[in-house]
Amino acid sequence: MARRIRVFVSERKAFRNRNRNSNSNRNKRRPTSSPTADLNDDLLRQIFLCLGAKPLFRFQSVCKHWRSLLSNPLFLLDWKPKTVSGLFFRRFSRFYNPNIKFNFIPIHTENQYNSNSISLCKATLGSLNFANDSNGIKILQACNGLLLCSSTGSIEDDISHIYYVYNPTTKQFTTLPRPRSGGVLGSGPEESRNIIQFKAGVFLNGAIHWPSSSTNRSLYFNVNEELLQTMPMPPTDDNKYPRSIRYFGESRGHLHLIEFYDSSTLQFNIFEMKMDYSEWFVRYHVDLNTVVTVTATPPDFFVLCLLRGEIEEDSALVLYMVGQVISYNLNDKTSNKICDLKLRHSDVAYLKEYKYLIVHQYIETPFQV
Repeated sequence: MARRIRVFVSERKAFRNRNRNSNSNRNKRRPTSSPTADLNDDLLRQIFLCLGAKPLFRFQSVCKHWRSLLSNPLFLLDWKPKTVSGLFFRRFSRFYNPNIKFNFIPIHTENQYNSNSISLCKATLGSLNFANDSNGIKILQACNGLLLCSSTGSIEDDISHIYYVYNPTTKQFTTLPRPRSGGVLGSGPEESRNIIQFKAGVFLNGAIHWPSSSTNRSLYFNVNEELLQTMPMPPTDDNKYPRSIRYFGESRGHLHLIEFYDSSTLQFNIFEMKMDYSEWFVRYHVDLNTVVTVTATPPDFFVLCLLRGEIEEDSALVLYMVGQVISYNLNDKTSNKICDLKLRHSDVAYLKEYKYLIVHQYIETPFQV
């Protein structure tokens, strides 16, 4: 009997060990659970394309695989910025002043595509201090969420100038090698004999565009083909030159231009360039009489930018007028106050003399520099 009991106990232990080993092997073969275990790359990509820049930047730290997907150049080409997030409005100062300051105007909307939903915000004043540059930093251009900056100085081609590309969304920046000739462009053997300096160019659809205030033709440079070409300017009243260009910029793939000569006017047209560069046409007519409620002398106003909506009814013009930044809907002619912005007398005097503002659009982007 005792022998039978020992055999039974031994067989029972062996049975338990076999079950334990079997369960252990099944657990080893079972895949580790993961939030994205059942998500393929195509589905992840479609989800990422719907997100804004800041979530995409944060998601790059989730895992190496996500970082690889989000840093893929093909993904970055397909990802589109949602809307303009703010404006860097340069405060008037001498270009060699190391204490250049910018008013930053946030553009907050309840609906990111609806200009009527732009909410009241507060402008902030500050300097760009992302790099330890004793000469101070100024913004030269803004494109697709990246800022081209340089150190300031009394001489534009001073060897002490340093050039940066800065992403305000990610707080990353890189230093660029100094160009041989700042702002000088030539194309082809004929043009190479002439040195042409351009400023305030607008990048759109792979080309840099410059307006002309002295002729009826202007220029654009195709970056990929390295080809300099001409495009027309809108017709002027009685061939008035120089032109009084008040705004030149792009929004959602469209190039816009505003010009008028009478600073007291409250009605003007906004021109848009055709896609084939054949001509400008009147896209919008602006009537600010619906905005100005006083009956005295019409106030000075300055165009900050034009924001096209995802649908035409949501396009808006952002203006500075009487100490305020306002949004003027180009469809229903209504206006909303964005923020108060009290400019100094030197700022206003500068604007009255030169008729244009140094304003750079800020778009949140996950692009790394």
